[in-house]
Amino acid sequence: MYKIRMNKIKIIVFAGIFGIIAFFPFQGVEKIQAGTGQNVFGYAWSENIGWISFNSISGGGSANYGVNIAVDGIFSGYAWSEHIGWISFNESDLTGCPIAPCRAWVDISCPSGQCPIYGWVRALAGGMSIAGGWDGWIKLRGSNYGLYINKNTGEFHNWAWGGNETNSGWRDKAVSGWLSFNCAEGGELGGNICGQSDYRVTTALAFNYPPVAAFLFDPSSAVYNTEPLILVNKSTDLDGLGDIVLSRWDILNWGSSPDSDCCSSECDFSNPMCNYTPQFLSANNYTVNLYIEDSAGDSSSVNHNFSILQDAIAGFQCSIDNVIWQVCEVITPEVGQEIYLKDDPSLVEHSTVSQGANVITHRRWSIVSEAPFSDSNDPNPMLRVNELETIIELMVTDNVGRTAERVHIVNAVLPLPEWTEIRPE
Repeated sequence: MYKIRMNKIKIIVFAGIFGIIAFFPFQGVEKIQAGTGQNVFGYAWSENIGWISFNSISGGGSANYGVNIAVDGIFSGYAWSEHIGWISFNESDLTGCPIAPCRAWVDISCPSGQCPIYGWVRALAGGMSIAGGWDGWIKLRGSNYGLYINKNTGEFHNWAWGGNETNSGWRDKAVSGWLSFNCAEGGELGGNICGQSDYRVTTALAFNYPPVAAFLFDPSSAVYNTEPLILVNKSTDLDGLGDIVLSRWDILNWGSSPDSDCCSSECDFSNPMCNYTPQFLSANNYTVNLYIEDSAGDSSSVNHNFSILQDAIAGFQCSIDNVIWQVCEVITPEVGQEIYLKDDPSLVEHSTVSQGANVITHRRWSIVSEAPFSDSNDPNPMLRVNELETIIELMVTDNVGRTAERVHIVNAVLPLPEWTEIRPE
């Protein structure tokens, strides 16, 4: 319920860039109630046609009318002027406007907190006195003027223009002329006159900034399969990150759908801005999608491509005679015996270069925790086994600098004791 109290028979006149603006206030107190289903309230002022009401007067058999803004920003409904009658915001009444699109709407994304209003409304005057039967257009935004709604307060601000289309444009003040929607800019040079005449148009529509999905790859969008990859959620929301209630990750055409998600209160995760670390991805190219949603149900999603590269692999086999090659854990040399090690593509187990490389440039053979016994690029060294258990490590490096290690254990046995037969004496 709104109440507007104005001084009785008081006239306030302002001269400014829009000409002479005279305010003829209401006498007494009027109680204003919105029509059913409408969410726009209050009054605008025109020096030519006076007050324009954006909602109906309760009681007294008055018509139930009002202007409404839908969640997509489209206006509908009617405002009322005692001098020119109904002013329609309905798209069906706006067919044939001077410049398409023929509708009234507000940009609900509200850049910088201001929600600009565009388009047209139409006076369905008929034969009202001042209009002289005018059935004309009111333009809500031009090249150097236009209405907007403050996202945080719901107040309309600035000016619209209503007049006949002439060769000189829309500044023919034959009909409504300039329409002020807020006393904060209603005076000379757009000055504040709310102390003399407190009026404004407001809306109860809750404007929401939609979220913007974004993420980064850590460390990069191309990693080797031996390295961790973190998808870092960098989504934003001008309403604050706390307005984001859901993040959903999906590597397209892989695994489950989605692969991971997190939300606010309806699921196990308490952080709806979660990151994601994919697991068990084989070397391949992938596309990942991040979908986010805010508390108002607005959503955003983004796709990015990434690659998992095959890293270098180290491998070797063992032999007692340098002919028959087996898994090292299978052979059983004697302590003190020489064995042979080999890294060669002809073997079942051997080293391979990383994706993008073409040759192994270095092989380092060592017994774990000891100095290397071969540190060149020898693919077939020999080793004397001096312990019952010998842990052998091979580290390889390829020509793009990728390295890999492989460890095998060789279990030796003690040699049989030597004996000779002695003739008893």
